[in-house]
Amino acid sequence: MGIAQEILNKLGPSEQEKLLKALREKDAILAKKLDEGRLTIEDLAYLRPEMLAKLLQKIDARDLGLSLRLASGELRKYVLENVSKGSRADLEEMLNGPPQAVSEIEKSLQKILMVLKAMIEKGDVYLDKGGDDPVI
Repeated sequence: MGIAQEILNKLGPSEQEKLLKALREKDAILAKKLDEGRLTIEDLAYLRPEMLAKLLQKIDARDLGLSLRLASGELRKYVLENVSKGSRADLEEMLNGPPQAVSEIEKSLQKILMVLKAMIEKGDVYLDKGGDDPVI
């Protein structure tokens, strides 16, 4: 499962969905396991504020701002409430800025998820899914 999960996590969100959809038709159980193991932008909601701050130090604000365009309103609110006023202004500018190509947004998201995955693997942060209730 590890190699398959790594391959899936290296794809953009739309490619992940296409692959999982095709896999569900062949092997629904495997598709479900892979789907449960992948990181998404919504997983940022499972980072405690101090862990979110650690992540923000390692990623580009532009990438985060673009990626938040794909996030739920609740996640956007959570992130914006847990950044400095200056960072908040930059993120809001990216969120409300001119339209961007979906491929550009997905590249930004992929960068963030790769940093998050590396930080999780190192033990620098963890997703606090105790009870599967985000901290929003």
